[in-house]
Amino acid sequence: MAVYVTGAAGFLGRATVLALAASGFEVVAVTRAAAVFPVDVRHQSVRDYGEIETGGDDVLIHLAETPLVAEAQARGDIHLSDTRAGMERLLSLGWGHVVYASSAVVYGDAVMRPRREVETVDPRDIYGRAKRACEVLILNTGGAVARFANLIGPGMAHGTVLSDILDQIATAGPLRLRDVTPVRDFLDVRDAAEGIVAIVRRSASGIFNFGSGQGISIGDLADLVLTAAHERGRPVVATAPAGRTSHLVLDIGTSDRKLGWRPTVPLDRTIAALLRKTS
Repeated sequence: MAVYVTGAAGFLGRATVLALAASGFEVVAVTRAAAVFPVDVRHQSVRDYGEIETGGDDVLIHLAETPLVAEAQARGDIHLSDTRAGMERLLSLGWGHVVYASSAVVYGDAVMRPRREVETVDPRDIYGRAKRACEVLILNTGGAVARFANLIGPGMAHGTVLSDILDQIATAGPLRLRDVTPVRDFLDVRDAAEGIVAIVRRSASGIFNFGSGQGISIGDLADLVLTAAHERGRPVVATAPAGRTSHLVLDIGTSDRKLGWRPTVPLDRTIAALLRKTS
């Protein structure tokens, strides 16, 4: 049995490939662009993920979707239809087990307590609706859905709230963010990759939340970064506050009980690593 990872050159993809290989799995890294992986990892380069050559009883970990909400929103309904069609093509290849990387955004942001997998979802935008559409396809095949909190770490994409904070560390004046009141859950990408490994190891099915289980406001996150960068006390300004409560934190109890998974990398350690990369 081999474990195929689509989007293997991406932020979560590369971390997952390394974690699987370190755990002794036969890994096939699948990309649509040139990429370099460790010698013990097979690499398949394809123009379309529907071209993957699989043995039939192999495991698919599908990570090849944009992590940027704004990018999905800009494409509108085309993103929704393309994402669903791509998932259907992948499933038609036949797999022993499928793991899909979804997002906490499917829950919406209107509930003030940590969200559980058994709750009704409420995706508010194209990005969340596309994730939910693929979740349904995966669950109907007996696969596993990994709902991730905000993933962070060296190599993460620009255009996220934490990258916006980090990009301003070297500048002068107030740190400017759209809104400082939303509360979010942040998870180091290495812990996210270990969550996927835990699913594969147990051939688990169903929905699993992966986050820190703790919420932090964007304003407090900015203060944490500024303190770590020795810029404590620098003003943080909200440029476009939404004027409403926004809260999204994950309950990770199911992942703990069923998979034996808990996060191990604290937020301040990830921030320190990111600051070293930007200095």
